[in-house]
Amino acid sequence: MIVGSFLIVTVGGTLITTAFAAARVRRSFGAGVTASLWTGLVCSMLAFNADILAILVGFNLDVHMQHVMPDYYTAFTPDAFMSRHIGGHLASAMEQLRTLPLLALVFGSVGAAIGRRQRVASNRTITEVA
Repeated sequence: MIVGSFLIVTVGGTLITTAFAAARVRRSFGAGVTASLWTGLVCSMLAFNADILAILVGFNLDVHMQHVMPDYYTAFTPDAFMSRHIGGHLASAMEQLRTLPLLALVFGSVGAAIGRRQRVASNRTITEVA
């Protein structure tokens, strides 16, 4: 629970900050949302690949099985558990591919709206022509 809330604050903060900075520099709402969407797409692909890699390598499978099913650990064969385990993780990994870009759109819109409102002082000078 604590790790999940930390991750959502971290990811949300990253997306908002990216959108804010892009919108402020370009003075465009669309630039902020686009920057946030690209960040969300890249992060979702990295998270998907990391999750699939962890599944296929079988990282901590024995510890996980003993923790989840201590009484039934010897009753189930590893093949039966692996099909459920891989199926569940694959479903959640594919859900990340859809959810993170949607979060990027929401958080990016907020950051871009805030960044668009913040006006940067212009470095142009007004000269009078005689």
